[in-house]
Amino acid sequence: MSPVILPTKKSEVDNRWIKQKTVIIGAPGCGKSTFPSFGEKTLYLQCEAGLNHLSVMKTPVTSWAEWEATYAALMQAKIKGEFPYDTIIVDTIDRFNDCAVQEAIDIGRNKYKGTEINVIADIPNGAGWGFATDLLENALCKLEKLDCHVIIIGHLDRKEIKQPNGVSVHLQTISIGGKTGRAIMSWGDNVLNIETKMVGNVMKRVVRTVPTVSVDAKSRGNLIKDGWEWSSNDKENYDKFRSLYK
Repeated sequence: MSPVILPTKKSEVDNRWIKQKTVIIGAPGCGKSTFPSFGEKTLYLQCEAGLNHLSVMKTPVTSWAEWEATYAALMQAKIKGEFPYDTIIVDTIDRFNDCAVQEAIDIGRNKYKGTEINVIADIPNGAGWGFATDLLENALCKLEKLDCHVIIIGHLDRKEIKQPNGVSVHLQTISIGGKTGRAIMSWGDNVLNIETKMVGNVMKRVVRTVPTVSVDAKSRGNLIKDGWEWSSNDKENYDKFRSLYK
């Protein structure tokens, strides 16, 4: 192994689009899938139905086998210098996680052949959830290696969280629970939590990027300002987001 050369100066901030990781969570119909669809070099990994209203490049990923085949094709394109995308979107991470859970069940059945395993909780010693989380985290790491902006779209849930003082609050966060949900939220450089409310017949959409006791959100470096109100023009919203990066 080559000797380690210790740094002697600070690194520069890397604000390139292809080095970013974004998580978008929000209620159904708030436009979280439409928002990133205006990129010309964007690929959707379509894990569930719901993109027929958009003109986009998309490929189905509805099983772990499809994910592995898709990633192999993407990596092969990169190795050949023919990678055509600057953005890849996982839509939705909820269904992608379901694929990981099913793969974990299959792993459990092979590992514990003498045990009847129908759901992930049947895997002995609680190992199934670890299998699924490892699969998903490994997939996210693989996507990072493609040198493109990775966007994860997820469903929103309101979970009751008990604080250290014993008071319970309802946290707006990703619908995936446990260690897997926390891993996804930690992974993103930005977590855009889209809050919606009806004002008359108009849906108002506000992007939250600062975490509170009731809102799970973030923006590393405070690049995306908290309280950004989306206009009715989704392309305009996307162009503003894109302009923040090199």
